[in-house]
Amino acid sequence: MSIGVYSFYLESEAGVPAPNMNPEITLMKVVPDGINLPEAILASTNLFLKDAGDGVYVFFFDWATWEATIATPGTPYLDLNAHVATIKRSLFIKIKTGFETQDQRYLTMRVERHDVLPELVDILQSSADSLSTSAALLETTTSKILAIEEGSWVVDGDSLLIFDKTTTPENRNPNNAIAKFDLFDQQGAATSTNPYSRIAKD
Repeated sequence: MSIGVYSFYLESEAGVPAPNMNPEITLMKVVPDGINLPEAILASTNLFLKDAGDGVYVFFFDWATWEATIATPGTPYLDLNAHVATIKRSLFIKIKTGFETQDQRYLTMRVERHDVLPELVDILQSSADSLSTSAALLETTTSKILAIEEGSWVVDGDSLLIFDKTTTPENRNPNNAIAKFDLFDQQGAATSTNPYSRIAKD
């Protein structure tokens, strides 16, 4: 669902609502691309522009429809590749109010795609997924550190083997080690006694 519900308010004079005016949307321009949406979309949007009473007017806009015009040959359309994906486009809207005086003849507004709840849900879901992935990675890393700290350490030849604390003595062999290190003396030679350094094995 990508349909947004938008409203605007008209007054005949300060503090006096103006119902029954028959306003009309005359321009919908994509920001920042600067492309005008085609007349067909204006007509469709105006068709459902309704008087909600007390000077309030409501219209609907399907954010998926305008992008679909890219598939219509010869129709002005939004260049979806003109800007990086991180830029959230919006629409500048010009409305002919029905008043004759110049200062009341037109009303302008700007609407954003993220006004639509599903867009916010998608953003929140993406953030939640990212947090879940990070939490899972942190849990895995923490569990391994804890297992190493609590586990059994055994020197096997010139190797240091670390086993989970649940590994029984008879099963403490290189195949069951949760971490392996090569041991070296101060001169860099492999050793099993008085090691100076340890190097993690793959």
